[in-house]
Amino acid sequence: MRPSAGGVYGPGVYFYDDIKDAKAFSAPGGGVIVAEVDHDDPDVEIVKEEPVTAIGTDDILRYTRIIVVRDPTKITIIDKIPGL
Repeated sequence: MRPSAGGVYGPGVYFYDDIKDAKAFSAPGGGVIVAEVDHDDPDVEIVKEEPVTAIGTDDILRYTRIIVVRDPTKITIIDKIPGL
């Protein structure tokens, strides 16, 4: 796994909480990595966090996040979903 040299939020490996978001940013024919990262590690940064609400309400169901890991050795790969 190689971190990008750049990107909207700088160099690193980008993760998304939502598989739809991850699929949208995967390379053509590429897959999605299911991983675990430690949010308390200084090499892991939540760069964007937005609430997802129930339609027609202000009730927050969950948050969608973009997470950047600067050091790929901090990533624990759990599974890979090929070619989505």
